[in-house]
Amino acid sequence: VLLIVEGTRHPPTWATVSGNLNRTVECSNAAGLAAAQALVPVASDNCDLTLTPVKTSGLLHWQLSAGRYIHEHGLASDDCGNAIVAVYTQTITITDNTSPTWTTPSGNLNRTVECSNAAGLAAAQALVPVASDNCDLTLTPVKTSGLFVAGSCPQAGTYTNTWTVSDDCGNAIVAVYTQTITVDDTTNPTASNPAAVTVECIGDVPAPDITVVTDEADNCTVNPVVAFVSDVSDGSSCPEVITRTTPK
Repeated sequence: VLLIVEGTRHPPTWATVSGNLNRTVECSNAAGLAAAQALVPVASDNCDLTLTPVKTSGLLHWQLSAGRYIHEHGLASDDCGNAIVAVYTQTITITDNTSPTWTTPSGNLNRTVECSNAAGLAAAQALVPVASDNCDLTLTPVKTSGLFVAGSCPQAGTYTNTWTVSDDCGNAIVAVYTQTITVDDTTNPTASNPAAVTVECIGDVPAPDITVVTDEADNCTVNPVVAFVSDVSDGSSCPEVITRTTPK
């Protein structure tokens, strides 16, 4: 008696439910992505117990703020050449929900410069804080330059600059970074003192005359103003020395 066992005509079937291998991972979660990539669907067959799904890896597709890897697992065939018609699809969605953070400490860019130090002011204005992100390595802080606000005198005051930053997925740091540049005027004006005057009597002391003060100059004020302050006697009677002063 010749017994012929005819090959099965039944293709394998997927035992893993559709969508059961889909995963969502944060862009910085390398371990989570690797685990999702390692998943494989299970198939069953009426005769072949050693089925091996064949994976086709998909490329990363960015969709606004999320990325996706789409993998298609196709079963070539069972031992008798019967193949599943429908491929099994796995979608790995990559998200970025983490905002950047400032790595430059608060106040670290604050500077104080003399009002005449143009190079120092330019260097202070050129400073930029640094931020870091879990995924975006090319962050660009956006600066809002503050206007000069005068203080107790027109040449002294402050600039207040602020920055914001967001990553490629639109996650922004809530707190702005603030820089304060303080402009000081701590340098006294200079001038040439007039020559000493000797008179015979107290009644011959000339009236204050600011024009005898010459060569006025200042590091910040273009035209410093000379003003009479007071006459101060040394208290002697013969001779009496009177010192006449103007403000510096």
